[in-house]
This record gives sequence, structure tokens and C-alpha cells, in this order.
Amino acid sequence: MSGAEAGLVLGLISSIITIIQSTYQVYEAVDDAKGLPTNFKKSAAKLPLISKLLEDAEKPTLDNYKLQATRLHELFTKVMPEEDDSRLDRYVKAARTIGKGGRIEELVKRILDDLQLIATEFPEVMTPRSKEQLAKAIEDMAKLSGAQNNNMGGGTQNYNNSTGNQNNGPGQQYIGINHIVYSNISQLQESTSKSHWCVPRSVNTLFTGRGDIINQIKTAMAFKKDSQLQRRFVITGMGGIGKSEICLKVADEMRDDFWGIFWVDVSSESIVHDGFIKIATELKSAVETIDDVRRLLSNEERDWLLILDNADDPDCDYSDYFPPGTRGAILLISRNDECDQLNTVGAKSLGNLGPADCLSLFYRVAKLKPSVEHEQVIQRIITMLDSHTLALVQAGAYIAQGFCSIKTYPAEYERQSKRLLSFGSKQLRPRYRHVYATFEVSAQFLELSNEEDSEDALSLLQFLAILHYHNVPLKLFEDAWSGAQVARETSDKGIDSLSDAKNVLQSLALIQDGEKRGRRTISLHPLVHTWAYIRQTEDQCRKSWKSTGCMLALSYYGNSEWQSYRLSLQLHLQSFLKKQKKTYLRSLTTGDSQVFFQCCELMHKLRMDRLAERTLNELFQKLNLDQAVQLREHVVKVRETTLAKDHPNRLASQHALAGAYEADGRIKEAVQLLKHVVKVKETTLAEGYPSRLASQQVLTSAYVEDGQIKEAVQLREHVVKVREITLAKGHPDRLATQYMLKWIRECI
Repeated sequence: MSGAEAGLVLGLISSIITIIQSTYQVYEAVDDAKGLPTNFKKSAAKLPLISKLLEDAEKPTLDNYKLQATRLHELFTKVMPEEDDSRLDRYVKAARTIGKGGRIEELVKRILDDLQLIATEFPEVMTPRSKEQLAKAIEDMAKLSGAQNNNMGGGTQNYNNSTGNQNNGPGQQYIGINHIVYSNISQLQESTSKSHWCVPRSVNTLFTGRGDIINQIKTAMAFKKDSQLQRRFVITGMGGIGKSEICLKVADEMRDDFWGIFWVDVSSESIVHDGFIKIATELKSAVETIDDVRRLLSNEERDWLLILDNADDPDCDYSDYFPPGTRGAILLISRNDECDQLNTVGAKSLGNLGPADCLSLFYRVAKLKPSVEHEQVIQRIITMLDSHTLALVQAGAYIAQGFCSIKTYPAEYERQSKRLLSFGSKQLRPRYRHVYATFEVSAQFLELSNEEDSEDALSLLQFLAILHYHNVPLKLFEDAWSGAQVARETSDKGIDSLSDAKNVLQSLALIQDGEKRGRRTISLHPLVHTWAYIRQTEDQCRKSWKSTGCMLALSYYGNSEWQSYRLSLQLHLQSFLKKQKKTYLRSLTTGDSQVFFQCCELMHKLRMDRLAERTLNELFQKLNLDQAVQLREHVVKVRETTLAKDHPNRLASQHALAGAYEADGRIKEAVQLLKHVVKVKETTLAEGYPSRLASQQVLTSAYVEDGQIKEAVQLREHVVKVREITLAKGHPDRLATQYMLKWIRECI
């Protein structure tokens, strides 16, 4: 739409708003509307809504709309002026003067129908909430038109509500039982429901205070028609004081104001990529890069909000993740105060909760009723914890479980605070010592407890410290349990112990329940995650790392069927490998190496090929050739006892062992094993199947090394023949196979 056209449209909208508002003023000018039909009063009540909805509209052509509004105003002025006359008589006379379709409910209904057309053709001009209100108003007016008889003269004149055609002038035509109206309502409601909500979780039920900052952000994020500035607000502050919770609250309260709200964790490159691709998936786009998704948002005319969480790396330029241009709104959450320079509409360095809010929060978490008796001790605890939100939640949860009283908690805290100093970790930053001490109070209770679920809870915490802190799928543990049963006989202690351990950690506010792709998950606050790792000794870290590797490997062991939750394992595999220390690989046993190998196979299945290759290379550099052969022999032995003869994983292990034999100079053993693999694949796979052809080619090379040139030529000729049928003339694989055949023939 050109600038001139836009000016005309805005002028037209302004004039219609004036007509509607003056019409309603006529109606309100009298003391009451006694004597007028019920429909008149109910229809008139819709006028303020129409005026409000019009203020949101900016683009459509409204000529027909203005005609209906003018006729409506004429009707009102003729009905209302004199109180001595019968208003019903005046209404009838006025409607007749205006002509067919002059009844108020028809006029209001047509105006609403036109508004519906505007919202359908130009969805960006109304908020989702406005569309909901409009759909409800249309439905109400349809009921008024269909349910009432209308007397317009001396005789009885029934308004036709049967199944015939009902033509009502230039407005909407209603056929049958008003199915067109309800179709329009459905269309409008459908367009309303197309708003996008990509937010990781709900607002915490314990959320307290922060009303001023929430209102400040909401004001800054609100859409401004004439603004040529992308709205960017930055909220900074130390971890655990509620920055993310505030933004969740803002998103929740502004949900109806945006076409889409998208939340992306920017704590690492891989996580950022996953977050932006999720936006593309939500928008049903096939783009595959962050830049493409940024452009996708930049080109969207409807208003959106992008929330970037965990922007804590001082060396990262987070503006690289902003969609270019002036559209939309961005909310950046960071522990780094220097990020506030990225704002365009405001920034806030968040401090701790005020005294009253701290007190209120503690009472709620500790499940205590406010009392003078408790207040003095609680104030002391608040002071000890420096009013830190997460620390208060942790302390309150500990007391709520009855593990100690309010009066004894300060002593427990002081003891663990001193113990933290013995950790000696560089990651133990002084600014977080008070919150880590509250975690230690809970951990010490679990360590001293004789309960089995307390021991399991600590073990679970050590697993979670190795994985990524966000959305660990519970199905991972269940599949690992199933894999362990396939590998060997296990104890009767089953998956129920996981549930008990999870409940213990949750009761202490150390973990949170969640959901991803319809699957239940566990998440930790980043501070809890860091503490759970740094509190472990070197030996404990090594054991936790190996145990976590076993769990990842077993989750895939004996259960190679695809599970949707495994896509989320990419993040956790990366975290697992990141926690690996060089000393771990030097002392790997054959069993440890098998676990490592199984994890690499899972990476390959998840298309993490480069990471799998790099990890395997690192593994084999640490092992000598004899160890590598022993590892592969062990893998083959286990799989031959647990997997079917033609199982892909069993064949892959045998293929890999043959390669190790060949590298070790054990050519005849390599040939025998490869012949077995090829024979099985020839009975189970199609002639042109890539895996079958690949094994045949490797066997060809082994034949050459073993001096069996005739067999090598025959097999290679077969591969060439198949590829000449299945591949294009210039295909690289076809050319490579032909070249190798030529080379073998020259060796004869």
C-alpha cells in the first residue's frame, strides 16, 4: 500500500470512529432506553467494542463499513431525541425510512461482519485478544437475528429464520441456518489461534513481587505504530535472582499482544542453533540456519517478541542473534552488565527482592503462617542469604521438608558455608557462596541420611551434573535400565528408585519438572548445575563421568529403534564430552572403551558425525593397535550373544573388527569376517543397497591384500555393474568403483 493510499485509509477509519462514537453518545444521552426492543439495547451495547476494534485497524478499505455506520447513526438520532414520543414507534418509523435491512441488529451485525473481513484479510491489524472479542460479538449478534421476531407494522411480521435464502441488502447474506456466519466465526477464531507460543515453561507459582520492573518492560515492549525502532530491552543481574522468571511473567501477561513469542537459550552455539531451528519448525519453515530464521522474523509484518536467555559470555556479541531491521521486540537476559548497551528502549540492572517480598516468599516456600515468633529468625536468615531469591527458595524448601527448624537453620548454613571454602575450585565465585551454601545444607542432609532414596538422589544429582542442565528426558533413564537388562542380569531395583530420587531432589528445590515433545524432563538452575559438579572430588567426577557415559550407551544398547526424545540427546552428549578430561582416556579399560564406542555410535545415529569422528580418533590415539583390536573383539563378542545374526549393529561391529584386523596385518582373519558380513547382507539387503555395496568393496580390498586377485576382480565387476545401473554416468561413486576395477586388473 502506497503512502497516499495509507493516508486515505487512515482518514476513513478516523471518520468512521467519529460516527460510531457520536452514535453511542446519542444513545447514552437519554436516561434510559425504556420502550425500545431488547435487541436495540443489546445491539447498542456492542458499539464501544466496535470503536475499540477500529482503532487497531490500519490497512483495509472501509467504504461499505462507513455506509453501515452512517445509517446506524441516522437510526439512533431518529429514535432518541424526544422523550415524550413512543420510542418503539420512532424506531419502527426510522427503520422504515432507512429501508430494507434498517433494523439495528442488522446494521450492527453487518458492521461486525465487515470487521471480521478486515481481520481475515489483514490479520496483522488486530491483536489475538481483539479477534476473540470480535468473534464473540458476531456470534451474539447472529443469535439476536435468529432468535427474535420483529414487529414492524400493524400486522404480525415474522422474521424468516428457516432454511430458505435470506437476502438482507448489501451486507452479509445468510443462507440456511446461518452457517456462513459460523463459518466466518470459525475462520476468525482459527486466525486468532495461529499465534505462536514458544516458551520453555510456565511462571513459577512462587513468583513474588517485581511489579515495577514487569510494568517497565511491558511498556517498553508495547507496539508503537509510528516507531521506526526495533524495541530492545536488556535485563541484567547475578544468577538466581529471578531475571528469567520476570521475563516469563512478562511473556505470559503480553501473550495476547504479540503474533508470536519465541524463547531462545543462547548459552552456547549449539543450543542457540537448536533454539532458532525450533522457531523455524514452529513457523513451518524449512530454513536450516540461524541467519535464515533471523530473516524470517525480519520479514514478518505481525508483531513478535524474541527472548534471548543466558546471554552471559562477555566475549560473545549477542547482537548477532538479533533479527535485522526495525520490526519486532527483543528481550535480552544476561549476568553481564555490559550487555545493557544493546538496548534501544530501556535496560534494568536487577537487584535482590525488597525486605517485604523476601519475607513473603520465605513464608510461602517454607509453608509457614506469618507470625511475630518466626519473623525475627526469618529476617536473620534473609540477611545471611543476602536476600538472594534462589537461596531463599532453597532454604525455605529445606525447612518445609522438616529437615530442621527455623531456629536451627542458621547454624546449619554457617557450617556448610565454611565447608565450601575447602572445595578450592576456581568456579566457586565469592558472589555465589551464600547460595551454594544453601545447596550444601541439603546435600549434607542426604549424605548423612540412611535412607536409600537419599543415596539415589545424590547419585542422580551426579548424573545430572555431567549432562546439560536443561530438559534431561526421563525416558533416557528408562531406556538405560532396559539396556542394562539386555547386557546382563541386574538387581530387582528398578525404575521406581529413579522416581523416588527425583521426588527427593524436587522437594529440596534442586530440580524442576518439565516437558519436551510430550515427554517428561528434569531441569536444574544453572547455579545448581555448576555447584553439583564443582562439589565433587576429582575421583568422584571421573566416576560420575564414566557412569553417565554408561547410561547414555545403555539407553541405546539393545534398543536401536528410533525414539523421538533422542534428538534432545545431542545437547547432553556434547555436555558429556565437554566434561571429559585428558586423564580419563589414559586409564580406560576395555569395558570403558566399549562404552565410549557405543556413545559414538549413538552420535552417528543422531547425525553428529564430525563429533563422533573426532571422539573416535582421540580414543584410538590413546590406545595402541592391540588394545584397539581387543576393544572391537569385545564389542563383537557381546553383540553376537545379544543381537540377531542380521542385526545392523552386529554387522557394523564385525565390519569394524575386520578393519582392525586388516590394520594389524591379520589379513586372512579380516577376509573371513568380511565374507561372513557380505554373505549375511546379500541375503537380507537389496542388490543396490549402499551398505551391501560398501561391504563388498571393503572385501575387494582385503582380497587384493591377501593376493586373491581373481576373487577381487569378480566381486569388483559385480559392484561396478550394479552402480552403472543405479548411478548416473558422472556420479563420483560410480567413477571411483570403475577406477578401482581398472587398478586391480593392472595388478594381475
